[in-house]
Amino acid sequence: MKKAFKLSSWLLLLAVLFMFSNTACVAQKKNKKTTEEAPPPPPPPAEKTTNAMGCEKYGADRQKTLENVSLFTEFYKQKDYVSAIPYWRYVFANAPGLQQNTYIRGEVMYKKLIEGAETDEAKQGYIDTLFLILEGRERCFGGEGALAAKKGLYLRKYYDDRGEESQELYQKAIDLEGNKVNYAILKPYFMDKYKKFRSEEQTIDRETFDAIYNQLKGVVDYNIENETKYFEKYKKYFYEGDKSINALYQQVVEVDILKGVSDCASAKEVFGTRYRENSNDITAIKNYYNALKKFDCTSDPEFLMILKKLYEVEPTADRALYIAKSFKKVENYAEAKTYYNIALEMETDNAKKSKIKFEQAMLARYKEKSYPEARRLAQEAADLQPGWGEPYLFIGEMYASSGKLCGPGTGWDSQVVVWVALDMWQKAKSVDPSVADKAQEKINKYYGYIPTVQDGFLRGVKNGDSYTVKCWIQRSTTVRLKK
Repeated sequence: MKKAFKLSSWLLLLAVLFMFSNTACVAQKKNKKTTEEAPPPPPPPAEKTTNAMGCEKYGADRQKTLENVSLFTEFYKQKDYVSAIPYWRYVFANAPGLQQNTYIRGEVMYKKLIEGAETDEAKQGYIDTLFLILEGRERCFGGEGALAAKKGLYLRKYYDDRGEESQELYQKAIDLEGNKVNYAILKPYFMDKYKKFRSEEQTIDRETFDAIYNQLKGVVDYNIENETKYFEKYKKYFYEGDKSINALYQQVVEVDILKGVSDCASAKEVFGTRYRENSNDITAIKNYYNALKKFDCTSDPEFLMILKKLYEVEPTADRALYIAKSFKKVENYAEAKTYYNIALEMETDNAKKSKIKFEQAMLARYKEKSYPEARRLAQEAADLQPGWGEPYLFIGEMYASSGKLCGPGTGWDSQVVVWVALDMWQKAKSVDPSVADKAQEKINKYYGYIPTVQDGFLRGVKNGDSYTVKCWIQRSTTVRLKK
Protein backbone atom coordinates (compact mmCIF):
# COMPACT_ATOMS: atom_id res chain seq x y z
CA MET A 1 0.00 0.00 0.00
CA LYS A 2 2.80 2.32 0.93
CA LYS A 3 4.61 1.42 -2.26
CA ALA A 4 1.58 2.11 -4.41
CA PHE A 5 1.06 5.54 -2.81
CA LYS A 6 4.71 6.44 -3.39
CA LEU A 7 4.46 5.45 -7.06
CA SER A 8 1.31 7.49 -7.66
CA SER A 9 2.94 10.55 -6.05
CA TRP A 10 5.84 10.31 -8.40
CA LEU A 11 3.55 10.01 -11.37
CA LEU A 12 1.60 13.07 -10.28
CA LEU A 13 4.79 15.10 -9.91
CA LEU A 14 5.97 14.10 -13.36
CA ALA A 15 2.63 15.13 -14.86
CA VAL A 16 2.86 18.56 -13.30
CA LEU A 17 6.43 19.06 -14.53
CA PHE A 18 5.43 17.98 -18.01
CA MET A 19 2.54 20.42 -18.14
CA PHE A 20 4.71 23.34 -16.92
CA SER A 21 7.44 22.59 -19.38
CA ASN A 22 4.97 22.27 -22.25
CA THR A 23 3.33 25.61 -21.40
CA ALA A 24 6.69 27.36 -21.28
CA CYS A 25 7.67 25.84 -24.57
CA VAL A 26 4.43 26.92 -26.24
CA ALA A 27 4.85 30.44 -24.88
CA GLN A 28 8.41 30.53 -26.13
CA LYS A 29 7.28 29.37 -29.55
CA LYS A 30 4.55 32.00 -29.62
CA ASN A 31 7.00 34.76 -28.67
CA LYS A 32 9.42 33.58 -31.30
CA LYS A 33 6.69 33.62 -33.92
CA THR A 34 5.59 37.11 -32.90
CA THR A 35 9.16 38.38 -33.07
CA GLU A 36 9.68 36.94 -36.49
CA GLU A 37 6.41 38.42 -37.89
CA ALA A 38 6.84 42.12 -36.67
CA PRO A 39 7.86 44.42 -39.63
CA PRO A 40 10.95 46.60 -39.21
CA PRO A 41 10.29 50.29 -38.33
CA PRO A 42 10.21 52.66 -41.37
CA PRO A 43 13.27 54.82 -41.93
CA PRO A 44 12.87 58.54 -41.01
CA PRO A 45 11.54 60.60 -43.96
CA ALA A 46 14.10 62.63 -45.84
CA GLU A 47 13.77 66.38 -45.17
CA LYS A 48 11.97 68.15 -47.96
CA THR A 49 14.22 70.76 -49.58
CA THR A 50 11.55 72.66 -51.54
CA ASN A 51 8.48 74.60 -50.44
CA ALA A 52 4.89 74.03 -51.55
CA MET A 53 5.52 75.91 -54.81
CA GLY A 54 8.61 73.80 -55.61
CA CYS A 55 11.20 76.47 -54.78
CA GLU A 56 14.46 75.49 -53.11
CA LYS A 57 14.53 76.27 -49.38
CA TYR A 58 18.20 75.92 -48.46
CA GLY A 59 20.31 75.34 -51.54
CA ALA A 60 23.44 73.19 -51.55
CA ASP A 61 24.67 74.41 -48.16
CA ARG A 62 21.94 74.68 -45.53
CA GLN A 63 24.24 76.06 -42.84
CA LYS A 64 25.62 78.76 -45.12
CA THR A 65 22.11 79.76 -46.15
CA LEU A 66 20.98 80.16 -42.53
CA GLU A 67 24.11 82.19 -41.72
CA ASN A 68 23.38 84.54 -44.62
CA VAL A 69 19.75 84.88 -43.52
CA SER A 70 20.89 85.84 -40.04
CA LEU A 71 23.44 88.39 -41.29
CA PHE A 72 21.20 90.12 -43.81
CA THR A 73 18.35 90.23 -41.27
CA GLU A 74 20.57 91.88 -38.67
CA PHE A 75 21.82 94.55 -41.08
CA TYR A 76 18.28 95.07 -42.40
CA LYS A 77 16.96 95.78 -38.92
CA GLN A 78 19.71 98.39 -38.52
CA LYS A 79 18.66 99.87 -41.90
CA ASP A 80 22.20 99.31 -43.13
CA TYR A 81 20.98 98.14 -46.51
CA VAL A 82 24.36 98.42 -48.26
CA SER A 83 25.83 95.88 -45.82
CA ALA A 84 22.71 93.69 -45.97
CA ILE A 85 22.56 93.35 -49.77
CA PRO A 86 25.43 90.82 -50.33
CA TYR A 87 23.97 88.38 -47.78
CA TRP A 88 20.45 88.98 -49.08
CA ARG A 89 21.59 88.20 -52.64
CA TYR A 90 22.93 84.81 -51.55
CA VAL A 91 19.58 83.89 -49.97
CA PHE A 92 17.62 85.26 -52.93
CA ALA A 93 19.69 83.18 -55.39
CA ASN A 94 20.12 79.96 -53.40
CA ALA A 95 17.08 79.71 -51.15
CA PRO A 96 14.17 81.38 -53.00
CA GLY A 97 11.56 79.23 -51.27
CA LEU A 98 12.74 79.68 -47.68
CA GLN A 99 10.65 82.68 -46.58
CA GLN A 100 8.55 85.56 -47.96
CA ASN A 101 10.60 87.99 -45.91
CA THR A 102 13.41 87.60 -48.44
CA TYR A 103 11.16 89.30 -51.00
CA ILE A 104 9.39 91.75 -48.69
CA ARG A 105 12.65 93.08 -47.27
CA GLY A 106 14.36 92.97 -50.63
CA GLU A 107 11.61 95.19 -52.05
CA VAL A 108 12.10 97.70 -49.23
CA MET A 109 15.87 97.80 -49.72
CA TYR A 110 15.80 98.19 -53.48
CA LYS A 111 13.24 100.98 -53.33
CA LYS A 112 15.69 102.86 -51.11
CA LEU A 113 18.56 102.10 -53.48
CA ILE A 114 16.52 103.44 -56.39
CA GLU A 115 15.86 106.68 -54.50
CA GLY A 116 19.56 107.15 -53.74
CA ALA A 117 20.99 106.01 -57.09
CA GLU A 118 23.71 108.34 -58.31
CA THR A 119 23.54 107.40 -62.00
CA ASP A 120 20.74 106.49 -64.40
CA GLU A 121 22.49 103.20 -65.13
CA ALA A 122 22.60 102.23 -61.45
CA LYS A 123 18.98 103.29 -61.00
CA GLN A 124 17.85 101.15 -63.92
CA GLY A 125 19.71 98.17 -62.51
CA TYR A 126 17.96 98.56 -59.17
CA ILE A 127 14.58 98.88 -60.90
CA ASP A 128 15.21 95.69 -62.87
CA THR A 129 16.07 93.87 -59.64
CA LEU A 130 12.91 95.20 -57.99
CA PHE A 131 10.79 93.57 -60.69
CA LEU A 132 12.80 90.33 -60.38
CA ILE A 133 11.95 90.34 -56.67
CA LEU A 134 8.24 90.63 -57.41
CA GLU A 135 8.40 87.88 -60.03
CA GLY A 136 10.35 85.61 -57.66
CA ARG A 137 7.85 86.15 -54.88
CA GLU A 138 4.96 85.27 -57.17
CA ARG A 139 6.73 82.14 -58.46
CA CYS A 140 7.66 80.84 -54.99
CA PHE A 141 4.78 82.08 -52.82
CA GLY A 142 1.88 82.97 -55.11
CA GLY A 143 -0.18 86.16 -54.75
CA GLU A 144 -0.52 86.87 -58.46
CA GLY A 145 -3.27 89.47 -58.06
CA ALA A 146 -1.65 91.47 -55.24
CA LEU A 147 1.70 91.46 -57.03
CA ALA A 148 0.09 92.54 -60.30
CA ALA A 149 -1.08 95.67 -58.44
CA LYS A 150 2.45 96.30 -57.16
CA LYS A 151 3.97 95.84 -60.61
CA GLY A 152 1.46 98.25 -62.10
CA LEU A 153 2.21 100.90 -59.49
CA TYR A 154 5.97 100.57 -60.00
CA LEU A 155 5.66 100.72 -63.79
CA ARG A 156 3.66 103.92 -63.43
CA LYS A 157 6.20 105.36 -60.98
CA TYR A 158 9.42 104.53 -62.80
CA TYR A 159 8.40 104.64 -66.48
CA ASP A 160 6.64 107.38 -68.41
CA ASP A 161 5.84 105.26 -71.47
CA ARG A 162 4.36 102.10 -69.96
CA GLY A 163 0.96 103.39 -68.92
CA GLU A 164 -0.99 100.78 -70.85
CA GLU A 165 0.99 97.96 -69.23
CA SER A 166 0.15 99.46 -65.86
CA GLN A 167 -3.52 99.53 -66.71
CA GLU A 168 -3.46 95.88 -67.81
CA LEU A 169 -1.86 94.95 -64.49
CA TYR A 170 -4.42 97.01 -62.54
CA GLN A 171 -7.22 95.23 -64.38
CA LYS A 172 -5.63 91.86 -63.63
CA ALA A 173 -5.35 92.79 -59.94
CA ILE A 174 -9.00 93.85 -59.78
CA ASP A 175 -10.15 90.66 -61.52
CA LEU A 176 -8.11 88.40 -59.24
CA GLU A 177 -8.34 90.23 -55.91
CA GLY A 178 -11.92 91.52 -56.04
CA ASN A 179 -12.82 93.32 -52.80
CA LYS A 180 -9.28 92.82 -51.48
CA VAL A 181 -7.60 94.71 -54.31
CA ASN A 182 -4.92 97.24 -53.29
CA TYR A 183 -6.62 100.59 -52.62
CA ALA A 184 -3.64 102.46 -54.14
CA ILE A 185 -4.47 101.34 -57.70
CA LEU A 186 -8.09 102.55 -57.67
CA LYS A 187 -7.38 106.22 -58.46
CA PRO A 188 -4.80 105.72 -61.26
CA TYR A 189 -6.95 102.97 -62.78
CA PHE A 190 -10.04 105.17 -62.78
CA MET A 191 -8.18 108.29 -63.98
CA ASP A 192 -7.08 106.48 -67.13
CA LYS A 193 -10.67 105.52 -67.89
CA TYR A 194 -11.92 109.01 -67.02
CA LYS A 195 -9.47 110.64 -69.46
CA LYS A 196 -10.34 108.18 -72.21
CA PHE A 197 -14.04 108.81 -71.74
CA ARG A 198 -13.64 112.61 -71.67
CA SER A 199 -11.23 112.74 -74.63
CA GLU A 200 -12.35 113.83 -78.09
CA GLU A 201 -11.84 110.28 -79.37
CA GLN A 202 -13.82 108.88 -76.40
CA THR A 203 -12.10 105.49 -76.61
CA ILE A 204 -14.48 104.03 -74.01
CA ASP A 205 -18.23 104.55 -74.09
CA ARG A 206 -20.56 105.71 -71.31
CA GLU A 207 -21.83 102.24 -70.52
CA THR A 208 -18.29 100.94 -69.96
CA PHE A 209 -17.36 104.00 -67.93
CA ASP A 210 -20.40 103.57 -65.68
CA ALA A 211 -19.63 99.86 -65.24
CA ILE A 212 -16.06 100.62 -64.15
CA TYR A 213 -17.24 103.21 -61.65
CA ASN A 214 -19.84 100.86 -60.19
CA GLN A 215 -17.32 98.02 -59.94
CA LEU A 216 -14.89 100.20 -57.97
CA LYS A 217 -17.71 101.60 -55.87
CA GLY A 218 -18.69 98.05 -54.92
CA VAL A 219 -15.14 97.29 -53.79
CA VAL A 220 -14.90 100.47 -51.73
CA ASP A 221 -18.33 100.16 -50.14
CA TYR A 222 -17.55 96.55 -49.15
CA ASN A 223 -14.39 97.64 -47.33
CA ILE A 224 -16.12 100.57 -45.63
CA GLU A 225 -19.13 98.54 -44.52
CA ASN A 226 -16.93 95.75 -43.14
CA GLU A 227 -14.36 98.15 -41.67
CA THR A 228 -11.48 96.18 -43.13
CA LYS A 229 -7.89 97.07 -42.22
CA TYR A 230 -7.56 99.84 -44.82
CA PHE A 231 -11.19 100.94 -45.08
CA GLU A 232 -10.28 104.57 -44.35
CA LYS A 233 -7.83 104.55 -47.28
CA TYR A 234 -10.49 103.17 -49.60
CA LYS A 235 -12.87 105.86 -48.39
CA LYS A 236 -10.33 108.64 -48.87
CA TYR A 237 -9.40 107.70 -52.44
CA PHE A 238 -12.97 107.14 -53.54
CA TYR A 239 -15.14 109.63 -51.69
CA GLU A 240 -13.11 112.44 -50.12
CA GLY A 241 -12.12 115.67 -51.86
CA ASP A 242 -12.94 117.43 -55.09
CA LYS A 243 -10.57 115.18 -57.07
CA SER A 244 -11.79 111.88 -55.64
CA ILE A 245 -13.11 109.12 -57.90
CA ASN A 246 -16.68 109.85 -56.87
CA ALA A 247 -16.30 113.61 -57.41
CA LEU A 248 -14.91 113.09 -60.92
CA TYR A 249 -17.70 110.69 -61.78
CA GLN A 250 -20.32 113.12 -60.49
CA GLN A 251 -18.85 115.78 -62.79
CA VAL A 252 -19.67 113.53 -65.71
CA VAL A 253 -23.17 112.97 -64.37
CA GLU A 254 -23.57 116.69 -63.78
CA VAL A 255 -22.57 117.52 -67.36
CA ASP A 256 -25.39 115.33 -68.61
CA ILE A 257 -27.90 116.87 -66.24
CA LEU A 258 -26.74 120.43 -66.91
CA LYS A 259 -27.64 120.07 -70.56
CA GLY A 260 -31.15 121.11 -69.53
CA VAL A 261 -30.08 123.80 -67.04
CA SER A 262 -29.23 127.38 -67.95
CA ASP A 263 -30.04 129.63 -64.96
CA CYS A 264 -31.02 129.69 -61.28
CA ALA A 265 -34.65 128.87 -61.95
CA SER A 266 -33.90 125.76 -64.02
CA ALA A 267 -31.12 124.74 -61.59
CA LYS A 268 -33.61 124.85 -58.73
CA GLU A 269 -36.20 122.98 -60.76
CA VAL A 270 -33.89 120.16 -61.88
CA PHE A 271 -31.49 119.76 -58.96
CA GLY A 272 -33.87 120.97 -56.28
CA THR A 273 -36.38 118.34 -57.31
CA ARG A 274 -33.74 115.62 -57.22
CA TYR A 275 -32.59 116.79 -53.79
CA ARG A 276 -36.09 116.82 -52.31
CA GLU A 277 -36.66 113.28 -53.58
CA ASN A 278 -33.74 112.12 -51.45
CA SER A 279 -32.65 114.89 -49.09
CA ASN A 280 -30.06 112.74 -47.29
CA ASP A 281 -28.24 111.57 -50.40
CA ILE A 282 -24.80 113.20 -50.46
CA THR A 283 -24.64 113.13 -54.25
CA ALA A 284 -28.00 114.91 -54.60
CA ILE A 285 -26.92 117.50 -52.00
CA LYS A 286 -23.61 118.19 -53.75
CA ASN A 287 -25.18 118.36 -57.19
CA TYR A 288 -27.75 120.90 -56.01
CA TYR A 289 -25.09 122.95 -54.23
CA ASN A 290 -22.75 122.93 -57.27
CA ALA A 291 -25.56 123.85 -59.65
CA LEU A 292 -26.64 126.88 -57.58
CA LYS A 293 -23.02 127.96 -57.25
CA LYS A 294 -22.35 127.48 -60.97
CA PHE A 295 -25.22 129.79 -61.96
CA ASP A 296 -24.35 132.37 -59.26
CA CYS A 297 -27.45 131.74 -57.17
CA THR A 298 -25.61 132.41 -53.92
CA SER A 299 -28.04 135.17 -52.88
CA ASP A 300 -30.98 132.80 -53.15
CA PRO A 301 -32.18 131.42 -49.77
CA GLU A 302 -32.01 127.94 -51.30
CA PHE A 303 -28.24 128.25 -51.60
CA LEU A 304 -27.73 128.91 -47.89
CA MET A 305 -30.11 126.07 -47.07
CA ILE A 306 -28.24 123.53 -49.21
CA LEU A 307 -24.87 124.83 -48.02
CA LYS A 308 -25.90 124.18 -44.40
CA LYS A 309 -27.17 120.74 -45.39
CA LEU A 310 -23.85 119.94 -47.05
CA TYR A 311 -22.05 121.06 -43.91
CA GLU A 312 -24.26 118.80 -41.78
CA VAL A 313 -23.38 115.67 -43.75
CA GLU A 314 -19.74 116.59 -44.41
CA PRO A 315 -18.62 119.21 -41.88
CA THR A 316 -15.37 121.04 -42.66
CA ALA A 317 -13.82 124.29 -41.46
CA ASP A 318 -13.98 125.76 -44.98
CA ARG A 319 -17.71 125.07 -45.25
CA ALA A 320 -18.39 126.55 -41.82
CA LEU A 321 -16.49 129.68 -42.90
CA TYR A 322 -18.45 129.87 -46.15
CA ILE A 323 -21.71 129.65 -44.18
CA ALA A 324 -20.51 132.45 -41.89
CA LYS A 325 -19.76 134.68 -44.89
CA SER A 326 -23.13 133.83 -46.44
CA PHE A 327 -24.98 134.83 -43.26
CA LYS A 328 -22.92 138.01 -43.10
CA LYS A 329 -23.90 138.76 -46.69
CA VAL A 330 -27.61 138.62 -45.80
CA GLU A 331 -26.93 140.67 -42.61
CA ASN A 332 -27.67 137.83 -40.20
CA TYR A 333 -24.70 138.69 -38.00
CA ALA A 334 -25.65 136.48 -35.05
CA GLU A 335 -25.57 133.34 -37.22
CA ALA A 336 -22.42 134.60 -38.95
CA LYS A 337 -20.64 134.82 -35.59
CA THR A 338 -21.78 131.32 -34.66
CA TYR A 339 -20.30 129.80 -37.78
CA TYR A 340 -17.11 131.86 -37.58
CA ASN A 341 -16.58 130.31 -34.15
CA ILE A 342 -17.32 126.82 -35.47
CA ALA A 343 -14.82 127.34 -38.29
CA LEU A 344 -12.19 128.44 -35.76
CA GLU A 345 -12.75 125.33 -33.64
CA MET A 346 -12.44 123.02 -36.63
CA GLU A 347 -9.49 124.70 -38.33
CA THR A 348 -6.03 123.40 -37.47
CA ASP A 349 -3.89 125.67 -39.69
CA ASN A 350 -2.84 128.83 -37.85
CA ALA A 351 -2.60 130.91 -41.02
CA LYS A 352 -6.22 130.06 -41.86
CA LYS A 353 -7.31 130.62 -38.26
CA SER A 354 -5.68 134.04 -38.46
CA LYS A 355 -7.76 134.94 -41.52
CA ILE A 356 -10.95 133.82 -39.75
CA LYS A 357 -10.11 135.99 -36.74
CA PHE A 358 -9.55 138.94 -39.05
CA GLU A 359 -12.95 138.37 -40.68
CA GLN A 360 -14.47 138.41 -37.20
CA ALA A 361 -12.64 141.64 -36.43
CA MET A 362 -14.08 143.35 -39.51
CA LEU A 363 -17.57 142.15 -38.59
CA ALA A 364 -17.17 143.57 -35.10
CA ARG A 365 -15.95 146.92 -36.41
CA TYR A 366 -18.10 147.59 -39.43
CA LYS A 367 -21.34 145.82 -38.56
CA GLU A 368 -21.46 145.83 -34.78
CA LYS A 369 -19.42 149.02 -34.16
CA SER A 370 -17.61 147.25 -31.32
CA TYR A 371 -14.11 148.71 -31.54
CA PRO A 372 -12.61 147.04 -28.44
CA GLU A 373 -13.82 143.63 -29.65
CA ALA A 374 -12.57 144.33 -33.16
CA ARG A 375 -9.14 145.28 -31.79
CA ARG A 376 -8.95 142.12 -29.66
CA LEU A 377 -9.78 139.89 -32.61
CA ALA A 378 -7.36 141.70 -34.93
CA GLN A 379 -4.55 141.35 -32.38
CA GLU A 380 -5.28 137.63 -32.04
CA ALA A 381 -5.15 137.34 -35.83
CA ALA A 382 -1.72 138.99 -35.81
CA ASP A 383 -0.50 136.70 -33.02
CA LEU A 384 -1.57 133.60 -34.97
CA GLN A 385 0.36 134.69 -38.05
CA PRO A 386 3.54 136.59 -37.13
CA GLY A 387 4.80 138.60 -40.06
CA TRP A 388 1.33 139.59 -41.29
CA GLY A 389 0.87 143.36 -41.20
CA GLU A 390 -2.79 143.76 -42.21
CA PRO A 391 -4.18 143.44 -38.64
CA TYR A 392 -1.91 146.28 -37.48
CA LEU A 393 -3.03 148.50 -40.38
CA PHE A 394 -6.61 147.71 -39.39
CA ILE A 395 -6.10 148.60 -35.70
CA GLY A 396 -4.33 151.82 -36.71
CA GLU A 397 -7.26 152.77 -38.92
CA MET A 398 -9.67 152.25 -36.01
CA TYR A 399 -7.56 154.50 -33.79
CA ALA A 400 -7.25 157.20 -36.45
CA SER A 401 -11.00 157.20 -37.07
CA SER A 402 -11.83 157.56 -33.37
CA GLY A 403 -11.41 161.36 -33.22
CA LYS A 404 -15.16 161.89 -32.96
CA LEU A 405 -15.55 159.01 -30.49
CA CYS A 406 -12.88 160.29 -28.12
CA GLY A 407 -13.43 164.05 -28.57
CA PRO A 408 -15.47 166.65 -30.41
CA GLY A 409 -13.81 165.84 -33.72
CA THR A 410 -11.18 168.59 -33.48
CA GLY A 411 -8.75 169.68 -30.83
CA TRP A 412 -6.48 167.84 -28.42
CA ASP A 413 -8.64 164.82 -27.43
CA SER A 414 -9.51 164.11 -31.04
CA GLN A 415 -5.92 164.55 -32.23
CA VAL A 416 -4.00 162.42 -29.75
CA VAL A 417 -5.61 159.27 -31.20
CA VAL A 418 -3.28 159.73 -34.16
CA TRP A 419 -0.25 158.91 -31.98
CA VAL A 420 -1.41 155.35 -31.28
CA ALA A 421 -2.44 154.98 -34.93
CA LEU A 422 1.10 155.90 -35.98
CA ASP A 423 2.44 153.25 -33.58
CA MET A 424 0.35 150.56 -35.26
CA TRP A 425 1.36 151.57 -38.77
CA GLN A 426 5.03 151.56 -37.80
CA LYS A 427 4.47 148.07 -36.39
CA ALA A 428 2.90 146.95 -39.66
CA LYS A 429 5.94 148.24 -41.58
CA SER A 430 8.37 146.45 -39.30
CA VAL A 431 6.75 143.01 -39.47
CA ASP A 432 5.49 142.88 -43.06
CA PRO A 433 7.38 144.47 -45.98
CA SER A 434 4.43 143.79 -48.29
CA VAL A 435 2.34 146.46 -46.50
CA ALA A 436 5.19 148.93 -45.88
CA ASP A 437 4.18 151.34 -48.66
CA LYS A 438 0.55 151.35 -47.60
CA ALA A 439 1.53 151.95 -43.99
CA GLN A 440 3.85 154.83 -44.94
CA GLU A 441 1.11 156.50 -46.95
CA LYS A 442 -1.10 156.51 -43.86
CA ILE A 443 1.73 157.83 -41.67
CA ASN A 444 2.40 160.67 -44.10
CA LYS A 445 -1.29 161.55 -44.33
CA TYR A 446 -2.10 161.52 -40.61
CA TYR A 447 1.10 163.11 -39.36
CA GLY A 448 -0.43 166.43 -40.31
CA TYR A 449 -3.22 165.88 -37.74
CA ILE A 450 -1.02 165.54 -34.65
CA PRO A 451 -1.22 168.34 -31.99
CA THR A 452 1.17 171.29 -32.06
CA VAL A 453 4.00 172.14 -29.69
CA GLN A 454 1.87 174.99 -28.39
CA ASP A 455 -1.02 172.56 -27.69
CA GLY A 456 1.37 170.45 -25.70
CA PHE A 457 2.83 173.43 -23.83
CA LEU A 458 -0.62 174.47 -22.66
CA ARG A 459 -1.07 170.97 -21.19
CA GLY A 460 2.44 170.55 -19.82
CA VAL A 461 3.36 167.94 -22.42
CA LYS A 462 6.44 167.89 -24.64
CA ASN A 463 7.87 165.70 -27.40
CA GLY A 464 9.05 162.31 -26.17
CA ASP A 465 6.84 162.21 -23.09
CA SER A 466 4.81 159.11 -22.33
CA TYR A 467 1.09 159.62 -22.73
CA THR A 468 -1.97 157.39 -22.27
CA VAL A 469 -4.74 157.86 -24.81
CA LYS A 470 -8.03 157.40 -23.03
CA CYS A 471 -11.55 156.79 -24.34
CA TRP A 472 -12.03 153.18 -25.57
CA ILE A 473 -8.39 153.01 -26.67
CA GLN A 474 -6.59 153.04 -23.30
CA ARG A 475 -3.10 152.66 -24.75
CA SER A 476 0.20 154.27 -23.79
CA THR A 477 2.20 156.03 -26.51
CA THR A 478 4.93 158.61 -27.12
CA VAL A 479 4.08 162.29 -27.55
CA ARG A 480 4.78 163.71 -31.02
CA LEU A 481 4.13 167.44 -31.56
CA LYS A 482 4.50 169.52 -34.70
CA LYS A 483 5.69 173.09 -34.82
